[in-house]
Amino acid sequence: MADSGWTDPFSVYGTCPGTEVRGVEWPGFLALFGDPASGGGERHFMAYTVGWFGPDPFGLRTEQGTAVGDSRDEVAAENLAATFVAAADPFPPSVVIGTDRGDIVGYFTDDGAMLSSISAGVACGE
Repeated sequence: MADSGWTDPFSVYGTCPGTEVRGVEWPGFLALFGDPASGGGERHFMAYTVGWFGPDPFGLRTEQGTAVGDSRDEVAAENLAATFVAAADPFPPSVVIGTDRGDIVGYFTDDGAMLSSISAGVACGE
């Protein structure tokens, strides 16, 4: 596990909202925390990404059953209202899964065959 501690919001995680951000990383999993200036009052959990930094070590699934490693067809069958997005440099093909608690974004391998990561929460920009 690696912990960045509270650091500048302009960091390896991108440009994050607020005045400081904290990243806690495990192989295959990243949790981001924000400060009051990013919304939410106290310091708080802000976002997660599974699979971007390596294979999902925990076998996590969304409520719909979607997981890193699923094919495009599996993602479509599990998420009837999903919106599939074509690749747009520098991003590979993706999917947006709307839930009552916010959107989940998944990125596919460059060929669009397999879901390689899943993220949700307040994202940091480039």
